Amino acid sequence: MQESTSPAAIREQLHAVPLFESLEEQDLQAVIAAGEIREAAPGEAITHEGRMERDFFVMLSGEAAVSVSDEDGAVQVGTIQAGEAFGELSAMLDEARTATVTASRRCRLLRLERGAIEGLFATNPRFALAFSRELARRLKETLRIENGLQLDQMPEKITLDAPDVTRLREYMVNYYATALRHIFKHHRLLVDRKFPEYETAFTVTPEEQGRWLALFRTHDTRTPFTYHTTVGTMMLMRLVGDVGVNFRNLMHLKSEMNISPEHAMKTGRNYRLVSAIEDIIALREDRVALVCASRVYDDQGVQVRGYRDFFIILNLDPEYIEALRSIRSYGRRDPAEFHGLANREARLGNSSANRVKIEVPEGMGFEYGKVSGDLNLVHTTRLAAKLFGHPRPFVQGLCTANYALRYLTEASGPPENLRITFAKRVFVGQQVEFVHTDREFELWDSTGALLAFGEYDAAPRVDR
Repeated sequence: MQESTSPAAIREQLHAVPLFESLEEQDLQAVIAAGEIREAAPGEAITHEGRMERDFFVMLSGEAAVSVSDEDGAVQVGTIQAGEAFGELSAMLDEARTATVTASRRCRLLRLERGAIEGLFATNPRFALAFSRELARRLKETLRIENGLQLDQMPEKITLDAPDVTRLREYMVNYYATALRHIFKHHRLLVDRKFPEYETAFTVTPEEQGRWLALFRTHDTRTPFTYHTTVGTMMLMRLVGDVGVNFRNLMHLKSEMNISPEHAMKTGRNYRLVSAIEDIIALREDRVALVCASRVYDDQGVQVRGYRDFFIILNLDPEYIEALRSIRSYGRRDPAEFHGLANREARLGNSSANRVKIEVPEGMGFEYGKVSGDLNLVHTTRLAAKLFGHPRPFVQGLCTANYALRYLTEASGPPENLRITFAKRVFVGQQVEFVHTDREFELWDSTGALLAFGEYDAAPRVDR
């Protein structure tokens, strides 16, 4: 017997789907108006692995098989039942499908194109909330996240495999599986353990170096770009996950870099990145600063780079702050150094400062993500940025730092030390101005508002 296609029957089916069960009648009518109902016969492909398809589906009835390709052909990796949604990554990321979905029984689906989803996000807050809640529920179920306290003894050192960023589609699947797990996990702060060192090996190929140079529009191979982030991004996610916090409440505040120009990183050479939690500082009753220290060694054991990154963790329950303050090994830095940074005003307006205007491309968040591995959705897609309360995507903090490294190297050679604070977000598609003296630098927006600032030590010039 054929299913009814009347609006009332479709609304009844939507009410049975977890994604829509919290919506009111007018919300369901808006969803039906924005989408279309599609039928798929057994054996019919609904999505196709590798294709650029920008639509999102909700299975109203029926069943479908999920398969991916390997060297032996297609391998089934799961099924989709009535009430489940799929296709969100392609719809949100504007990227190729990562799997093929084929109807195994006759299916009835609600199809929403990317533009329809963006329209619903803009006009229907209840849909936006329901969408994010259902995505969180599905991720939690799929990835079997356990939110209980993890009090097991951790090893002194954890060695991680280096991801291959050049195989972008495979990397993105791994990255987003990991990142989304940490976005929707229960937010807490675990300080009752000794955290390990995290270590991984990597090599910078000439092709990778070429992509960094092209992205920042320079030919100067002396520029000390943060090549370690290709492995450091996944390492940071592991480290933050072990601390217990989620990525929705994490902001990169500051980065300190110690660079050895006499031991410049070279393509084709093996390096080792070692990272650890250095400190956790209570700032207010609901937030802390997480300090991560990293070192890069060459294949002779010589340290060629040192980094210290500061992250603000927001929206913590007061009991976690109280527990942190009771542990003497944390809180070694003065919290006052983190106060009022977002309200600081520009200081380098004098005529002696050097100025460079920079056009930040619309796709800079995604393009930087492809070379660095940092593909956080708030940097790469408008839909995800809006989902997390931002008007549009903004570039990664270290992307801003690499702009500074590029122009300071051009002006006076690669710096020995650089300290940069990210005061406000640098949105894609805007023009900014990089201003620097022989010791300080600032990044302004078109109104003169301060976006980032810092100090650097130029390497001494060597007469040849």
